[in-house]
Amino acid sequence: MSVAWSRVSSPSGFRNVVFSVCVSSGRVFAVGFDESLGYGVGRFRVESYSSRDGKLLASWVDEKGYPLAALTTCTSMGGFIYAVGYTSRFWSIIVFDRDLKIHRRTDFKEPCLAPFSAVIVGKDLYVAGSNINPGGSTALSVVKVPLDELVVEKAFTESAGGAGAGAYAVVYNSKVNQLAVGGFINSEEELKWLLVLLDKDLENAETIKPGVEGSVLGLAVDTEGSYYAVDGHRLAKLAASGELLKTIEVPGVKVHASRDEKSPLGRYVTVIAGSEVYVLRNDLTSTVDSAKLMKEPGSLAAVPGSMDSDDGNIYFALTRVVSRDKWDWAVYALRVKIGGKRWKILFGPRS
Repeated sequence: MSVAWSRVSSPSGFRNVVFSVCVSSGRVFAVGFDESLGYGVGRFRVESYSSRDGKLLASWVDEKGYPLAALTTCTSMGGFIYAVGYTSRFWSIIVFDRDLKIHRRTDFKEPCLAPFSAVIVGKDLYVAGSNINPGGSTALSVVKVPLDELVVEKAFTESAGGAGAGAYAVVYNSKVNQLAVGGFINSEEELKWLLVLLDKDLENAETIKPGVEGSVLGLAVDTEGSYYAVDGHRLAKLAASGELLKTIEVPGVKVHASRDEKSPLGRYVTVIAGSEVYVLRNDLTSTVDSAKLMKEPGSLAAVPGSMDSDDGNIYFALTRVVSRDKWDWAVYALRVKIGGKRWKILFGPRS
């Protein structure tokens, strides 16, 4: 692999955080927030880039700011981008066209949800996160939203018998026609992995508690229907049934596995851990390559969020921390070049 392009965006002099990327029609869309209205005042932000060279093509920011506001995830369908996020007052689904003109928008006050991940299956959008109860406790939550209505048609919650639970990732496994939701359960004052398997009607739930300390921060599914989960300390491979097959110590926060059987990435898993990138065989027997991203100026931090890919590149987003109160967006495109015995990975973000 090599860097096809990388871009740093600094929309404000304060904290700007990017969570996720998605690809559509030759464009890469990144979502997060900026503090252009002032320190501690966040507002939704989206930027789009050319997938070919990373040129900034368009940007959109919300008019209003809040003490808490972030677009956390995005996905695409039919030429539209579905961005999902939340503020201190509501959570939102915003549908953009390729030029970042708003096609539709719905702000939800009920259910009270902090969303972190979304996936489109057929004509429905599934959004996963943490349901916040009136007393302040949380539960893992998934809502089903028809694309043509943008209303919550059905909701599923799972506390798994713990003091609190939540989700950071949802994927769809076409091999078994199931949704897999990854997150955490607060069990005996300790966070542990939580995985829930659902059908497309949010029924037939199977709750899996592998007993692994921490929280599933990222989740991916490969062409064979196997899952890959990361929690900041390890990478795990799980069967389609949710059975834990193998773990390896890799400090990953984001994870990507190709769902294209023709892709050269089909046998590999890519893990992002801040300034570190790892490429592993999908059986987790070995690391094919690893690299450390350039640190200057500042350092790079990863937050939970989606990665995406097209025919030749893998795309992901990181937050560049310049100082305690100055953070910037950093969006990367990695070109896949498989040849010889190893992949060579070269990095270095540029403005």
